[in-house]
This record gives sequence, C-alpha cells and structure tokens, in this order.
Amino acid sequence: MRDYELTFVVRPDIDDNQTKAAASRIEALITQRGGAMTNSQNWGKRRMAYVNGRHAEGSYHVYRLNMEPERAAEVEHELNLDEQVMRFIMVHLDPVQLEALK
Repeated sequence: MRDYELTFVVRPDIDDNQTKAAASRIEALITQRGGAMTNSQNWGKRRMAYVNGRHAEGSYHVYRLNMEPERAAEVEHELNLDEQVMRFIMVHLDPVQLEALK
C-alpha cells in the first residue's frame, strides 16, 4: 500500500448537492478499489490560476488515502471519464514527505 494525495476540482456550474454527490462518488470509487481514506478536506469554491474551458473557478477537494498502485491507476482512469471533474492530480507521498506534512 502506498500513500497518495488526490486533489480534484469539480465544475462550478453545478449546485451544491451535485458537488457533494460527485465527492461521495469519488470516495466510494476509492473504497471500492480497496483504498482507505485517511483525510478529507473540502476547500470550497476557489479561483483557478487560469481559465479551464469557460470556467475560471471550481470547487476544490483534497483527499489523502492509502491504495495499491494498480488501483490508483484505475481511479485516475475513472476520474478522466467523469464529466463533473475538471482537473485532478494524484501524487505519491514518500514517507519523508508524509512526516513533513504531519
């Protein structure tokens, strides 16, 4: 199992209920693939550094999780297919980086 940090941005033109549903769908996707959530943060709507399509802001979510590398690739594939997720990044956290975050 490896430690990962997943940050994703949900489109701003959907309402709060749909945003919460998208976040819970991604959490379920992680747990169905054998991952374990260790931390979950909702940063709310924020301005993006650049315009993505026609959106200049989005709803940011940051998850810290443990997962097998093969399963993490499956989650990334599913996030690529999700139309409500504008951007995402999943990074592997080294043990040294993980200690620095604590």
